[in-house]
Amino acid sequence: MGSRTGKRILRAKDFGDQIMNRKETTKFLTDLLIHDRLSDRKYYAKEVTLDYGSIRPKRIDVMEFRPKGVIYASDMEKGIFVCYEIKS
Repeated sequence: MGSRTGKRILRAKDFGDQIMNRKETTKFLTDLLIHDRLSDRKYYAKEVTLDYGSIRPKRIDVMEFRPKGVIYASDMEKGIFVCYEIKS
């Protein structure tokens, strides 16, 4: 099954009739987020660690970068980071 853009739509039934454990549920929700919101020419990374050199580094499931524009170099500097934490 596909959508108007020709992309495959992910559904829970794609995993069969089995009940998903927490790890599988997190993977499914991450894949759904990436497929639904981040797959169309977006800058993103999975499993990002912040404050790596500190005593308590923090891990973000998915981080997206949204540049302000694409014409000027300063547009990259004015971009924002969006963090997604998947809860299952």
